[in-house]
Amino acid sequence: MKLDEVAIVIAINIFSVYLLLCPYNKVEESFNIQASHDILYHRLNVSQFDHLAFSGPVPRTFLGPLILALPSFIFSLFVPKTILQLIGRFIFLQINFLIVRFILGLAFLHASIKLGSVFKDKLHSKFTARFLLITFTQFHLSFYSTRTLPNTFALITVTYALAFLLKGLDHRFIVVSGFGILVFRSELVLFYGPLLLFGLYFNLIRIRPALIFTGIITTLASLCLTVVIDSFFWQRWVWPEGEVFYFNAIENKSHLWGTMPFYWYFLIALPKALMTTIGLILCANFMILFSSASDLINRERRAFLGLELVALIFISIYSFLPHKELRFIIYALPIFNLLAAYFWTSAERRLRMCLDTRTARELSSKQKSRAKSPNIKHSQTISPIVQWIYRLSLLLCYSSLVFNFCISLSLVYVSYHNYPGGHAISRLNNWPDIHVYISNLAAQTGVNRFQEVHSNWIFGSTFYPQFFAY
Repeated sequence: MKLDEVAIVIAINIFSVYLLLCPYNKVEESFNIQASHDILYHRLNVSQFDHLAFSGPVPRTFLGPLILALPSFIFSLFVPKTILQLIGRFIFLQINFLIVRFILGLAFLHASIKLGSVFKDKLHSKFTARFLLITFTQFHLSFYSTRTLPNTFALITVTYALAFLLKGLDHRFIVVSGFGILVFRSELVLFYGPLLLFGLYFNLIRIRPALIFTGIITTLASLCLTVVIDSFFWQRWVWPEGEVFYFNAIENKSHLWGTMPFYWYFLIALPKALMTTIGLILCANFMILFSSASDLINRERRAFLGLELVALIFISIYSFLPHKELRFIIYALPIFNLLAAYFWTSAERRLRMCLDTRTARELSSKQKSRAKSPNIKHSQTISPIVQWIYRLSLLLCYSSLVFNFCISLSLVYVSYHNYPGGHAISRLNNWPDIHVYISNLAAQTGVNRFQEVHSNWIFGSTFYPQFFAY
């Protein structure tokens, strides 16, 4: 099995374990998971959809849930009734629920593979594997990859867009980035603005009539798609992300959910998300900035610094908004992980060069023909101290993976106990006919419509003491 395949298997296992241990959802994820359920089981009977009764502060798009529900719908078509009777309705609902979120994790994994493969041929054959291992041993990226947050859908489009841009596929970059902004998260414009300048500087984007035409068509098609589909489900004319932008940027109501100081993203959120990978990122910057002149002008090296600058500008701009959450800047994390993977693969390559030249020198010494070996002069300039620096660099990389994974295990344990509503309703499955009161706390910490197993149960958010049940 190739190293890339091993990394993919490890990544799938990690986010699958997180999914199985923490299958419930928080309030930020509730719309997309409820919408996926309603699309699966109510089809076009919109009057039964959850969002009409509990609409939330702003409307969200149904395009993401439509995509996620399709594999579960196909799975449901091919399950015989005998199997359904054997496993029971509860397990069948939970399988569909897990499929919906597993597909989301696979989509992020595929996007990450595409992004990592950009530098595989240019820098190191192991770059993709290193990038995947760094990404999925970090708790928050791996954990969020299966959470039905609007930001997760946007993160997937950002990762694909980065891959297309770095490959010079500017038409695809415009299509994916425009779709992500207009459909999933309007604040992505703060990210794509600096990224567009980066693409122009490195000649990855060439402004021409064909590209402008692509941008216009993408804008019109994305708007038409989201307005038509979402207006049907919301039962009124609506552009969801337009209303979200107005709510957050124009009315500035996001601060009602709490505020954080300007420095929070840099001093709290990034260290929490990147964990020990921050050490590799700092080493990568040191390696790039203090390389020899011939290395410094290398296009790939300058591109890494440019990408890092894009991420820092985006986070700096976003820091002016008072309401802050880690998920709002999650789009910048793959860029930092690219830098960490660059440091890892560069240290491996340089250590290999040291070992190869030392081997050549020893061989030529035995043959008493040093003068005939073209690598002797170069090998003599590499001191043992430099070789040990490269060895320590690799030790730092592997240690970072181990520490990140251990920290992630402790965080997933904490997260497991962070969904009291989901745990509470799951314990009611063996009870007889009951009325279930869903409190505000329960609705925010795990209760969703995939857990409405018994058709004769009555669920409600209005409190009636005579029907109260835990």
